[in-house]
This record gives sequence, structure tokens and C-alpha cells, in this order.
Amino acid sequence: MNSRLKVIEGGPGATPPLDLTRDSQRRLLHLHRIGHTLVQARYWPYPVGPLTMARLLVVGLSAILAYKLIGAMLEDRVAAAAVDWGNILLATAVTILAVRLRQCPRSFVEQLDRQLAIYTPIDRRAYQELQLTTRSSNRFEPGEVQRWLSLERQAIQRRSAQAKPRPGFLDRRL
Repeated sequence: MNSRLKVIEGGPGATPPLDLTRDSQRRLLHLHRIGHTLVQARYWPYPVGPLTMARLLVVGLSAILAYKLIGAMLEDRVAAAAVDWGNILLATAVTILAVRLRQCPRSFVEQLDRQLAIYTPIDRRAYQELQLTTRSSNRFEPGEVQRWLSLERQAIQRRSAQAKPRPGFLDRRL
């Protein structure tokens, strides 16, 4: 943002927003997700939310499918029940959800491990220190992960501050 311009909506003393690149925004979002998972891992042993709802959906759909097929068997309509498109769609949905759920993390610690594994850090030294402390204690220390998150956010802000600013409205020549 051009320092010669003032933000009117923000009022007096408002701080201008950081000019972050898309990569920096993506990294900060990933760090936010890691921090959120860390908080969840402190208080809940197993993931809740969409994953739990999907598991409940698989159980419910399986129960409905079993009820329909058992009812058809009792009425001696097995052949008709097997061709019923509703049962086929239900069985397909259960199968797809079950396969997708196998790939989901079983706990927040496993989810945190996956998130940290796919993140490419800017401050590699801090990332390696986090790996060493985690390896030595054989668990994620919340304080160490928070410290790493703080150092990584600072590194992202330093890098975005060093980036060449885009020309502003007043700098453009026609």
C-alpha cells in the first residue's frame, strides 16, 4: 500500500493491511489450520465434526441397507430387493464413504503430523528444531509447536516485507 495515502474507513491511527502475496496467504492459512488442530488435540482425543458425521452416516446407511435387505429376505423377495436401485445407490454410497474414511486421520495428533509433514517451511532451522524436540520426546509438545508457529509467521512476514511492493495508484503513469 502506498504510504502517501490514508485509509479513511479505518479512522485515525488505523494500521494498513499487510500486502501479502498469495503464497504468504496460503502459508498463513496452513499455519492457522495447524494451530487449530493443536488446540483441538489438547482437549479432544479424537477428531469430531465432519469426520465423525461421515462415520455416523456410514453406520446409519449400513443399518438402513441391512434393514431393507433383511426385510426383503423375510418376505422372500431377495431377487427383487437386490435389483432395487435405491439399495444399489445406498450400497455404493456406503462403500465410497467407507473407503474415504480409511484415509482420514484417526486422531488429532495424526492430523497434526500430516499437516506438518506436507508444509514446506520458510524457517528451516526452526522446523528442524521442532523435528528434533518431537523425535526426542516422542510426542508433540504444544509449547514447542506454538513457538515454531510463531517463528514461521515471523519468517513469512519478513519475507513478504522484503518483497518488492506493487506499484500503487499514484505511481502509475499513462
